[in-house]
Amino acid sequence: MSAFSIFASKKRKTQKTVPTVEEYYLRLARRTMVIKFILIMFLAGFTLFSFSYYKEELTIENFRYMLKFISFDSNAGAVSNATVYIDKDNTSKGDVLRGDLAVINTSGFSIYGFNGSKVYTHSCKYNTPIMVSNTKNIIACDLGGYEVQIFSCNQFVDKMTYKYPVLGLAASESGHFAVISSEKSYRSALFVYDEYFRVIYKYLSGDKYIDFVSISADGKEAVTLLHYSKNGSLITLLMRFSFDSEQPVFQTEFIDEMPLGVQFMKDNAYCVLTSEAIRFFTADNGLIKERFFEEKSLSGYEFNRNYAIISYDTSGLASGTDIEVFKDNGSLALSKSFAGSLLDKKANGDRLYVLMHGAIVTVDLTGKEPERTDPVDTDFKQILFNDQQVVLLSDSRAVFFNPGASEENDGIPSAGE
Repeated sequence: MSAFSIFASKKRKTQKTVPTVEEYYLRLARRTMVIKFILIMFLAGFTLFSFSYYKEELTIENFRYMLKFISFDSNAGAVSNATVYIDKDNTSKGDVLRGDLAVINTSGFSIYGFNGSKVYTHSCKYNTPIMVSNTKNIIACDLGGYEVQIFSCNQFVDKMTYKYPVLGLAASESGHFAVISSEKSYRSALFVYDEYFRVIYKYLSGDKYIDFVSISADGKEAVTLLHYSKNGSLITLLMRFSFDSEQPVFQTEFIDEMPLGVQFMKDNAYCVLTSEAIRFFTADNGLIKERFFEEKSLSGYEFNRNYAIISYDTSGLASGTDIEVFKDNGSLALSKSFAGSLLDKKANGDRLYVLMHGAIVTVDLTGKEPERTDPVDTDFKQILFNDQQVVLLSDSRAVFFNPGASEENDGIPSAGE
């Protein structure tokens, strides 16, 4: 026994017991059961929450839409094709709905995925096809026909049949849409539908013709342009409706002016276009800006919630085009001249895109970035937007416009690629 043995610890070292194979797996099974129970409770709570607050969105159609993004192929992670080939037709017009390309022409209606697949097709005969879109559906018809058809991103949803020709459509981000037609003993009728295709408002006119309508972003109001004749003069009548009131909440007239378009802009302001002028009104119907065209020859226009784009044919021997872009408050954001005719012109965010034969011009309406011109194939005729991406449409294909790749491959795949 050593001299310092009295300072040694008298605690015995506990020997760690090693569990048996049966004990180990029993312990693992118990932990798995606890985690499984927690996940089941979370899933039950999430399902209850979904049915309580989003029961309108839990539909078979939305489930089918979700399934289209699930692929069981080995190439599920492949990048979408740069080019979408569509059935060739020189009457084709396009739109983008929830990330898919919708195309309407005299042969019918089709939806294509940007992975190159045809998602849905509806064959029918249109003479003058038109369509509008909201956040959920495409509303389409043959101008002058008697049916309005509603399509989702992958199927036919519903249709409305009218006794008199359909003369116009409009849609709102709220899911509401409007149809201009007529009824017996009336010259024109306006029908406004909610997102469940129920009529929530109807206006009938016995002596005036409804030409254009726009629905506010919140789906609570509409502005319309009508026309009629009085004392040998053409009268354009602006009327604003609240869907909570039977009578218009505001109206005013423009004498010897032909109605051309009307558009709700942001914050419930709106603009009115006639053959003589463009006018901007505040949300409380005050006229804040009035621009007369005078000797200018109006050739086209485009509206969205932020900007109004007006184009004019230049006078003289040169076949050029002038453009004016107005903000929602009526102030001029851009005035520019182009050599030659324009195929399309649209604004997305604060960028203006102008499509010409063989080129697309991009202009930053805030003035922060320089203007640029990128060469494109001459067969493109329409500009579309898939969120922030620009899509160019021709009679036979749609491609993503990539201005950053213009130095390498002109930004657009050639028709043979």
